[in-house]
Amino acid sequence: WVFQELGEGFDAETVLAPRNGHLVAVSNLLYGVLFSTIGPEYLAFRIIEVAGLLVLSGLLFVYARRRVGPGLGLAPAVVILFLGAGWETILWPYSIATFGFALAAGLGALLALERNDGAGDAIACVLLVLSVASVSVGLTFVLGAAVLVMTRSDRNWSSLWIAAVPLIAWVAWWLWAMRFDEPSSLSSVNVWLIPTYAAESLAAVLASVTGLG
Repeated sequence: WVFQELGEGFDAETVLAPRNGHLVAVSNLLYGVLFSTIGPEYLAFRIIEVAGLLVLSGLLFVYARRRVGPGLGLAPAVVILFLGAGWETILWPYSIATFGFALAAGLGALLALERNDGAGDAIACVLLVLSVASVSVGLTFVLGAAVLVMTRSDRNWSSLWIAAVPLIAWVAWWLWAMRFDEPSSLSSVNVWLIPTYAAESLAAVLASVTGLG
């Protein structure tokens, strides 16, 4: 559907339109720009995919290295880089342009917050907006950023704008996107499914890492 819809031209509504209930504006915009400039040249998408994967792995290594050292920090980066039994996921550039970009921007935001200065806060806010605009998993980084801000030594409530801006932007989009009448997963019934979903996700991750899937 990405090639079919964005290949015919794109506008603001097309970019912001929800996909399975998610905001995927970054990938929509990326695909639209590439289609309108170089056309459906798959090599360009592959290059962007590889670059995104390398950035994500590099940021994860930096984040882990600061906490457990370079040796142990390299382990999760290598897992992300090759994905074990789930390697086929990275064959589809759209996976990197959504989840990959969201994770990379989110990690970048957390690293920027560690600067603990005005420039770092501004960079973090921009990256959080980019993260939530890539796919809804970016909301977890917004929550993480809010926790980091509130655990700083100065504990300045006014700094919560760093997390508030991307959250408000996402909520505004979500209210606007209700016009598309897509089925939403935001239901109180789904709260009871979280433990099962978490257990199944952990099993899938462990199977992928160990090659036993």
